[in-house]
Amino acid sequence: MKTVFAISAALTILFAARSGPSIATDTASKNSEISVAGTANPLAVFASAEPSNMDAPLGALAKKQLAKRGEELALDMRFRLHLLAGNYEDALRDIAALRTQRGATARTLFVQHEVWLRAQLHLKQSATSSSGAATIEQTLAQAFAEVFAELDDVRAAESFSTFAANSAVQEQGVRAALAQAASSKTLDPAVSDNLLRQFQVYRVYRDLLPHTQAMIAKHDAARYVVEDDVLIRAPDGTTLSAMLMYKRSSLPQPALLMLNIYTDTVRLKSSVREMAARGYVGVMLDARGKRLSPERVTPYKNDGKDAHVAIDWISKQPWSNGSVGMLGGSYSGYAQWAAARYAHPALKTIVPAVAAIPGQGLPMENNVFLNANYGWAFYVANNRFLDEAVYFDNARWNALNTRWFESGRPYREFDAVDGTPNPWLQEWLKHPNFDAYWQREIPWRAQYQKINIPVLSITGYFDDGQISALEYVHQHLKYNANANHTLLIGPWDHFGSQARPAPELRGYVVDAVAVQPINDIIYQWMDHILKGAPRPALLADRINYQLMGSNAWQHAPSLAAAAPDTLRFYLQPAHANNTGLLATTLPSPVSAQIQTVDFADRKLMNNADYYPSPIIRDQLDIQSAPVYTSAALTSDFDLVGQFSADLKIRINKRDVDIGLTLYERTVDGRYFHLGYFLGRASYVDDPTKRRLLKPGEVVSLAIRKTRMTAKRLAAGSQLVLVADVNKNAFAQINYGTGKEVSHESVADAGEPLKIEWLSDSILFVPGRNAVESPSASVSTKANANAAPRPQ
Repeated sequence: MKTVFAISAALTILFAARSGPSIATDTASKNSEISVAGTANPLAVFASAEPSNMDAPLGALAKKQLAKRGEELALDMRFRLHLLAGNYEDALRDIAALRTQRGATARTLFVQHEVWLRAQLHLKQSATSSSGAATIEQTLAQAFAEVFAELDDVRAAESFSTFAANSAVQEQGVRAALAQAASSKTLDPAVSDNLLRQFQVYRVYRDLLPHTQAMIAKHDAARYVVEDDVLIRAPDGTTLSAMLMYKRSSLPQPALLMLNIYTDTVRLKSSVREMAARGYVGVMLDARGKRLSPERVTPYKNDGKDAHVAIDWISKQPWSNGSVGMLGGSYSGYAQWAAARYAHPALKTIVPAVAAIPGQGLPMENNVFLNANYGWAFYVANNRFLDEAVYFDNARWNALNTRWFESGRPYREFDAVDGTPNPWLQEWLKHPNFDAYWQREIPWRAQYQKINIPVLSITGYFDDGQISALEYVHQHLKYNANANHTLLIGPWDHFGSQARPAPELRGYVVDAVAVQPINDIIYQWMDHILKGAPRPALLADRINYQLMGSNAWQHAPSLAAAAPDTLRFYLQPAHANNTGLLATTLPSPVSAQIQTVDFADRKLMNNADYYPSPIIRDQLDIQSAPVYTSAALTSDFDLVGQFSADLKIRINKRDVDIGLTLYERTVDGRYFHLGYFLGRASYVDDPTKRRLLKPGEVVSLAIRKTRMTAKRLAAGSQLVLVADVNKNAFAQINYGTGKEVSHESVADAGEPLKIEWLSDSILFVPGRNAVESPSASVSTKANANAAPRPQ
């Protein structure tokens, strides 16, 4: 029995139904067609489809799309449709054309798909061979050897990361796309393209992943010395595990070290391989308790001294020339600062990207505990590798946030709401101050004086962990007058700041010059410090930042020199509709905008939209928060740096968590996210010591730990500041009693909070008039290697 479904008037596909709502395919049908079969939603059958059964129906869909839209399709999409439709030579031609578009450095673009396509062609040829048909394993090995024989060490090493994938996540993506199709009465191009793209990636990796590691191991053995099971004994008896790789020639060599807690052997080996391909001994040190280390997993507790042990061990090996550089992002960025604190003489440079500070970015920011990465401890500490099944259960974490918020239970019971004890959360909650518990593994104040090696810090304007990355920069420059510290920052997120930024981020199309090959720049820096090569061209000065809206890079000797001018605004209230003015003169007399927040109300959230996603909004979603808007700018202004405020407030409670979000209201009326602050008022002066507010008294809060950005604000645009109280499902709720916040619950809500935002509060916006300053230089040339590498 055949059941046929209408997808659209112009696009039809034949499916044969087995039983119930499942899908079967008529693989013999050359010209598939569609008709409606008495169902309210003709695509509902997609909801229960198994990805493994979708090859033929989605191949047929790809053929129909090619017939209808072939010439208008972008090459990035067209090659995928040809691949699914079985047009393997056409798909290879499209990939080659894409590489030509992107330039010579794009030779490895979609290399994993090229291997798969060549293997399919070999499979076809073998079917007619007198020696008999080959297996997919054999043809993949043949294609892999052919492709990689054409690549040098660096390009080959870079390509291996494209062979690492999470099959469960990919399958989840296909299921989500199928569900989206099922919810549509017609399959419009956007829905169709998403489904086909998700399935194409899944389809290729379904064949590749079972054989990838064997093919890569054979390749590695021919080019490198590989040691996967290195054990390093520390003086205190601790056993650490590592892997290393290096070329057989040119020994001894400088070594590059990365300490990593994200123990995915395939991905980590990919990083080590690239170090080796670049002419270094690559060493990947597993965090204590991970992979082969028999110790207990201890996030943020022993990484500095463990890295110090590894550096000492490396410096004494016969393949080492005694010089070590460290690199890596996020947790690995933190580990570099932790190691630098010990000042081993063999450590010559560190390149921390998006470096974390435990207790200042996550699990708390400005003394407010966040839910954003609550599942992280389970992810890294549940076993010696990674608990991906738990961590990537997004439905669980999203539902947990909502359940906790609606329950009104204290934050210390967050894991009880989840139903799984989280000992790490409970340990962290015992340290709401930035005390010795958090300070012990990072340089603290005067300890920065010992760090005299060159440092390259990398972060992005939209990096979730930017507040930590910049705090290292500020503290190093503050306490070490001779700090040799370079900053590279652009319109990137947490992941783009570590490798290759995307050309579009959360709806914002970034300037072309911002799409830089971060990985290449990191190795150019290493060559500069460890091998005497020239300094990377993009790092023309100590502070190097991409000015959004100008398509240019700016370079300055210091953050102060980058922003010699400051716009000052006062928060002048307008008592109707919570709207106020960012006034350039002090309002007289001083008055206040009054906001009321009921913590017992679990329907409305406050400060729920401070996170920059999307980066550009058509309108603001504000509940009761005051919104202050400036007059239109009369000329262009280059905002550079971190906005700050001398905030004056009066409340009827003993504490409050503040949220400030700054936007540019562009000439066309849209809102561009420029930065935000989230922090606890009682810790603004000193994160190590809580000072409660006195109800009814005016308090002055020096807001400084915000986020850096750099953007040309066009004449005619306006600055908009949203001032709010943090009460939402994404962070602790501070009820203002003065008790430990993690112990407070909805029972402590009491009377609604009344906060007065006083008009003599000052907002500071750093930058300079949009005329080139003598203290800064400008570069507009995009890096030739800037093309991103989509999967």
